Amino acid sequence: MEVWLQTRGVTHDYAFLGVAPPDYWWTAPLYKDATSFEQPTLILERLPGGQWCCFISAIPSSRRDRVNTRIRYSMALSGNVESDQRVLLNLLAYVLDIFKNNPVSEDNLLTRLLDEEVGAHADEWLGGNQEQAKIHINGLKQIFVDLKSYSVEPQKLREEFLGLLSNAPSSPSVAAMLNFIGRRKEPSAEQLQSQVERSQKKILILPSPIAGGQLAKYFILTPSTESGNRNSFLLGSQRDNPTTESPDTTRQSTLVRNDKPKSIADFHDKQMMIAVIIVVVEFLTIGWYMLAN
Repeated sequence: MEVWLQTRGVTHDYAFLGVAPPDYWWTAPLYKDATSFEQPTLILERLPGGQWCCFISAIPSSRRDRVNTRIRYSMALSGNVESDQRVLLNLLAYVLDIFKNNPVSEDNLLTRLLDEEVGAHADEWLGGNQEQAKIHINGLKQIFVDLKSYSVEPQKLREEFLGLLSNAPSSPSVAAMLNFIGRRKEPSAEQLQSQVERSQKKILILPSPIAGGQLAKYFILTPSTESGNRNSFLLGSQRDNPTTESPDTTRQSTLVRNDKPKSIADFHDKQMMIAVIIVVVEFLTIGWYMLAN
């Protein structure tokens, strides 16, 4: 498993400690248009070949900057499903336990571990001591391995994560907590749905408490071409439920023109307007003729 950690010091601004990840994949429009990375965000992607990548932003620190603003941690991670799944799911459980509340609290195990490992050295490492930073960031991997076992709640959400990582049939390929989305029927979710249509990625959405959401009310955005019906929003607990509703084959993909016949009232209104115009023209013509003679 690879780990990259971003934070700031008292005098140095936010940057990755040691080395930066090779790809800032989480900044793709699919994600960045639906969240602020300064607030709790979680994105997990299943990749080909049994690989995965994950981005977590805004884990709180107990440290403060020069203007007394709370400092935060963000992490990019990548790994192999077979060898790293247990560690990843355990870490996600701790992260979601922090992110389930709004505002988040710095009184948690992850904050204490990160502050102890990084906090006192952040300015030194961000100022150029990259070798020491690399050593301590590598040490984070073992810290995450040694974390006490903790389970994602609710249990059904854990099953969704397992399905995603194992590439189970009909499972999403992405799980995300995006802090502009708290419910499935709101403009931000609809905007993301349009992005899903283009990317063809099925996304498990964890409603953000920042937007008024609750983890237990997670749902799945599915490309309409895959779902084959009008409803691309599938609740996690409803995904496998049978339905008697067949796909709507009556809908047209072409633009619908408004060719409705005009009403009788509209017809008479136009006739009246034409008559008025004729009278005005005749009046002006007579007036001009009288003046000319």
